[in-house]
Amino acid sequence: MGFIKKSQSVQSPVRQRAQDRARHTFKQLLSYISWLILSIIIIAWLLDAFYWHSNYIVTKSISLGAGLNGATHLVFAWAVFRHTGSRARRHIVNNLYLGQMLKWAVTLAGFVGAFILVKPLSTIGMFCGFIIMQCCYVWILWRIDK
Repeated sequence: MGFIKKSQSVQSPVRQRAQDRARHTFKQLLSYISWLILSIIIIAWLLDAFYWHSNYIVTKSISLGAGLNGATHLVFAWAVFRHTGSRARRHIVNNLYLGQMLKWAVTLAGFVGAFILVKPLSTIGMFCGFIIMQCCYVWILWRIDK
């Protein structure tokens, strides 16, 4: 009949469904983050073009803050949810600590890199973009939960 190649893994249907569900949730989170960052950039661009007139320095700063926050949350989600299922609960709990430490390291490195490498930069704009994204995660988690 059919032989399973050595490179193919055999998983139970329940485990496969759990992995598919986790993959779908991660893709949905990535989609929400992408649309959210895009909408923040467009709103900041419109405000900068018609109200602030700062040669798009504020738009660039808000975009960097929002993008940095999105990247750190994706790093956290990747680190924590690499393992799925009830048997992997110990891995998931241990990876919560690893994910949080990676998130803080990427956040710190991102802010330091932005402040050193990007000139001119609006510090308040970058922090506002970061905080706006942080507040919008409540909305994202509410949408995923439904």
